Amino acid sequence: MPLCTGNVFLLAAVHSCHESFSMREAIRLSWGNQENAINKGKWTWKTVFFLGQSSDDEKNQLLRLEAARYKDIVIGDFLDTYRNLTLKTILILRWAKKHCPQAQYILKTDHDCFVNVLPLMRLLRIRKPLYLGRIHWKNTPTRNKTSKFYVSKAEFSEPVYPPYAAGGGYVFKGSLLPSLLQASHEAAVFPMEDAYFGSLMKVIGVKAQSNKRF
Repeated sequence: MPLCTGNVFLLAAVHSCHESFSMREAIRLSWGNQENAINKGKWTWKTVFFLGQSSDDEKNQLLRLEAARYKDIVIGDFLDTYRNLTLKTILILRWAKKHCPQAQYILKTDHDCFVNVLPLMRLLRIRKPLYLGRIHWKNTPTRNKTSKFYVSKAEFSEPVYPPYAAGGGYVFKGSLLPSLLQASHEAAVFPMEDAYFGSLMKVIGVKAQSNKRF
């Protein structure tokens, strides 16, 4: 289990998958490790990878070995599939509240993204946003059953999603974790992870803020 101790300004919570060790390693050797940063001063951040289970026992064993070696991986009790990305984000909320409640901000990103951490933290210090990213304002659910983005009316009945930040990278205030977790217990889960997160923000009354740097 990853350790999250001391003063943490930013928790970088990274969606990953079993096959992507090389991407995780690249993050460990670059932006994900604050020891690699030049002129970081007192800035502090923690990078943790979040994954589900594989249907392949050998892959699960390899991931457990990697987790034991690096101590930066959290594994959820669900299959690691595209339609379960929402469960991965809920796992981030639960883990962060229990194990890293001192984080002032949480960044949700993906393992194929590069994060310029120091400018991001400076932006957060200045803007002090509650929920920040590249915002989709009036996206509609995909009802085509052959699409990977398909969401049924039973899963999400409204014709338009609430405003939400694109899933490649968004930031929210750590103090919102208890309210977001409570909302996740009340709101129906649907497969579009970023749109689902926007719906949680709507439930707790937080408006999305857009920034062109995302």
